[in-house]
Amino acid sequence: MNEKLEDIPVNVDDIYEEISEWHINAGGIKIVAKRLPGKFRTLKWLGMSIWS
Repeated sequence: MNEKLEDIPVNVDDIYEEISEWHINAGGIKIVAKRLPGKFRTLKWLGMSIWS
């Protein structure tokens, strides 16, 4: 953490290549969390309210 930012070599092209891979891996699809059905959702909610 004591290194100056100028001392660290950074290749900007590598950063852009990583971003393009992320876009390809996501596939342009919106990813949403699955909801648990009925009683399992209630049990999860009760458990989280007790242990948090």
